Amino acid sequence: MRQTTGTGVAAAGNRYFRLGACAVVALVLAVGSCLAAAVSAPAAEEPTLEGQVVGGGLVANGKYRFMASLQNERAGTSPREDHFCGATLVSRQHVMTAAHCARAIKNGTFPLRQVRVTVGRTVLNSRQGVIRRVTGPRAIRIHPRYTGRNAAFDVAVIRLNKPVKAKPIQLDRSGSNAFKSPGRRVLVAGWGLRQEPGVFGGSTVDRMREARPPIVSDRKCRRSYASLGEPSLRVFPRLMVCAGREKVDTCQGDSGGPLFVPVRGGYRQIGVTSFGNGCGRAGYPGVYTELSAPSINKFVRQASGAS
Repeated sequence: MRQTTGTGVAAAGNRYFRLGACAVVALVLAVGSCLAAAVSAPAAEEPTLEGQVVGGGLVANGKYRFMASLQNERAGTSPREDHFCGATLVSRQHVMTAAHCARAIKNGTFPLRQVRVTVGRTVLNSRQGVIRRVTGPRAIRIHPRYTGRNAAFDVAVIRLNKPVKAKPIQLDRSGSNAFKSPGRRVLVAGWGLRQEPGVFGGSTVDRMREARPPIVSDRKCRRSYASLGEPSLRVFPRLMVCAGREKVDTCQGDSGGPLFVPVRGGYRQIGVTSFGNGCGRAGYPGVYTELSAPSINKFVRQASGAS
């Protein structure tokens, strides 16, 4: 799955969590915190256009104010190093993310008292946007059908301690297929790794990046992942949407972030970054929780109060 704290590690064969480094280290090795050596995070933003979002470009300040960063606040580290997942503002007081990101909070991988939600920030190591907290376990709602054995129903909603003034992103309509034609270019954004990591290798980026991967057909995506013979990598076409091509993809640190499209009056989110076989590998697009799936759409709207 695609999470972020700075580094990614392979888990369950070739399945990559798209969290950050510390998250994956803690999940895979069952340690409570990351060693500083496990994360390579320079203090200054690199002046390159290579993306967290693989194949992406830099995002201008304030372009996507609905974007949020989930962070594990620790002594002596920066917000960039603390980042472990993306999220999006779906109501004035709720963010949506991946279930595997939320579960890492609920199971104590990231202590609740240390979790910081930064909304509307483009550069992680800055004072942009606003910071919110999570009041308790009951503020975290994971889709009731998510088990973690595979990525089906990989979505969660988190209630913030105070409302945010930024405009929430629009949610796709239940049952809609308007934006999922194969080949259609869509948007992804986040602070994930610039390229597929090795074990304990790689770092998240400071400035948000974006890319425009093409939608991949359900049939092609399902066949690609079925060829791996790994049950945890199963693609469920009625619950997932796939997008990406070689060198254009999301990566570790991008979990929970959006797959979205521009529409009149703003942007509409059609997917939540979930998992992939590596990052930007030929033949293996990124896989996203599909927000138009009725059982997923209903859950998100009821949990967040989104219209």
